[in-house]
Amino acid sequence: GTVERKDVCEDGQFEIQVETECPLFKGLETRQTVLLTHGDSVDKVAEGLRCVAKSSRHIISTIADTERRLYGV
Repeated sequence: GTVERKDVCEDGQFEIQVETECPLFKGLETRQTVLLTHGDSVDKVAEGLRCVAKSSRHIISTIADTERRLYGV
């Protein structure tokens, strides 16, 4: 995958949309208010991983490979 510095920076409380079938989010509502503090963003998800949460600005906030139990938050 690739990471890049985007024009949009998220620093503060934001709403994200999560995939509740991911073990990290099991039992949670699909919309969560979370603290995001980052300037760099995933541009392209690496092979074998998938996006399981995005911010309201469509920035990837969580990636996962549930079979290997690998997560990036």
